Amino acid sequence: MTTLRSRPVVKASPAAKTRPSAAGPGSGGSLDGTIVDLRGQVAAISKSQAVIEFNLDGTIITANANFLGAVGYSLDEIKGKHHRMFVEPSYGSSAQYQDFW
Repeated sequence: MTTLRSRPVVKASPAAKTRPSAAGPGSGGSLDGTIVDLRGQVAAISKSQAVIEFNLDGTIITANANFLGAVGYSLDEIKGKHHRMFVEPSYGSSAQYQDFW
């Protein structure tokens, strides 16, 4: 005679259902987990890369310390100014540059 054993049923606790997942984008994880993952990626990029952020019209919103160190400006010196401050005047006044922004 063969004896069948039942397998234990494992149920997730209510707390486990609300904890953010560490899963990344597209992995089926929770939205909270995806946001945490993306914030970590942005922080890592900012530590290792020169990053500047613009409005759609080319106005500088912010820049990280790596960018500021590379160009030799403080954030107060560039914030609110246009990207053209970083290009040659002839290129900044060209139709191609104007079309870009």
